Amino acid sequence: MSAALHIPMCRFSVHHALPEHFLFIFSNSDDRDLALARSPIPAASSQQLLLWPWTRQATATAFSLPFKVSLDLVGVPAHAWNPSTAVVLIAPCRLFDMDMEACRLADFRMLRVSALAHDPVHPAGAPPPHP
Repeated sequence: MSAALHIPMCRFSVHHALPEHFLFIFSNSDDRDLALARSPIPAASSQQLLLWPWTRQATATAFSLPFKVSLDLVGVPAHAWNPSTAVVLIAPCRLFDMDMEACRLADFRMLRVSALAHDPVHPAGAPPPHP
């Protein structure tokens, strides 16, 4: 690499990142830009070394973020209004907040909670209602 780019070895370092990936760290941006401009670089046995700028997304894992949903739980007795009961009732969702003030305004008829769910249509994992 040093000979192909005409950059002294003391001005960059090589680190093993993944089984077939390496991270080149250059001491200045001019050397990095030169290496990127000359990519692909011929390597041994008719292979080429491809260079591209590193980003955090290079090794990121994709996943979906949960939706915040408001749920009104009807039929829960007032003496059972606590976070542990709400967690059981809304599983597999994750409890975000309990709105006790809204419950008092509704004369203790329903428990209002905010939850984080992966499916906003059926947040508590219940099957859809039959037509």
